[in-house]
Formats: sequence, C-alpha cells, structure tokens
Amino acid sequence: MSFFNQSIEQLLVKQHDTRTAFLFDLILLTMDRYIDIISRLSERAEHIQAHLSSHRNNKNFEDLTRVNQDIVFLRPSIQENSDCFAEIKSFYKDARAQPDKSDIRQIHKINIAVKQTTRMIDLISENIQQLSDAYDRLINNDLNSIMRFLTVWSLLLAIPPIVSGFYGMNMHLPLAQNNLSWLFSLVVTAVLMLILVIYLRQHHSL
Repeated sequence: MSFFNQSIEQLLVKQHDTRTAFLFDLILLTMDRYIDIISRLSERAEHIQAHLSSHRNNKNFEDLTRVNQDIVFLRPSIQENSDCFAEIKSFYKDARAQPDKSDIRQIHKINIAVKQTTRMIDLISENIQQLSDAYDRLINNDLNSIMRFLTVWSLLLAIPPIVSGFYGMNMHLPLAQNNLSWLFSLVVTAVLMLILVIYLRQHHSL
C-alpha cells in the first residue's frame, strides 16, 4: 500500500487529461513494480545456481525455498493482472468506445508489460523447478557417497574384532602360544583388510 500511495502522489503532480490516462499510468507503474520484483527473484535464483555445486548448505536451500514461495504467491497475482487487463480491453470492444491515441499507446505499453511479466514468471518458475530437482539430485548423490563411505569403513573395521576374537577363545590356533602371536594377528588382519579393499575396488564400491 505504501507503494500505491507514493505512486498516486507522484501521478497527482502530473497533469492528466482524463481519469483513464491517470489509471493507465498507475497500472504501468504497478507493472514496472512487478517486473522489478521478478528481476530480483531472477538474480537470487542465478546466485543460488552459481553456488549450487560448491556450497550445498542450509542457507542456499533456505534461499531456494524462499524464492519458490515468492513465485507461488506472485504467479496468481500476475495472472489476475492479466485477467483484469483483458477485461479492460474487452470493455472498449463491448462498449464500442474509441480510445484516443494517448490511451491506445498506454494500452499497448500495458499489454507489453503484462506479457513480459507473465513470460518472466514462467521462465523463473521453470528455472527454480530445475534448480530444485538438481539440488535434490546433488543431495541424494552426497548422501549415497556418505553411506557408501560408512559402509566400506564398517566392513573394514569389522575385521580386527573378528581376528582378535578368534585368538581370544580357548581353542588351539596357529601360533597362539608364540610370543609373536599378536604380530601374526595384526598381519592376518592387515591382509584380510587389503583383500577386502581390492575386492571392493574391483566391484566399484570404492
């Protein structure tokens, strides 16, 4: 409302021949305001896209969510503006009124602005949807990499307890009574872990 109050005060200073001219000027200022808002959203989307691959943090995700929410609220407003302008044009046809040349120019400008805002909001909405999909894929890839890392290390770290557990049992094992049995168990553990690493590499798990 502060924007409308300032716009009306600004237009009242100017001299308008008709109320229609005043109304068209107000509509043009409003459409320019929408274009500015969409342009800022586009800049925010480009900033998120530029840092998407290198900075996948909560801040970028929150920014992406806010931009998406702004688009959700902005799209119906732009559609309402387009519908209202279509009614204004249909009024001249139904009433068979003949607008003067200045009104025709203003109507043409408003028509261009309405089409521009509709096209811009469609483009940025599609861009944000693609960014959201790309962000989801990157997050899933990161999660898969983390889970694979944890799985591999859990397999590797499971070997030492198995070897030491066997040598802790009251049963006859090779070199169990030797003074260097602890060294033998370490060698066996290292060999088994190496075999597991080679196996995982050959099967593209590492």
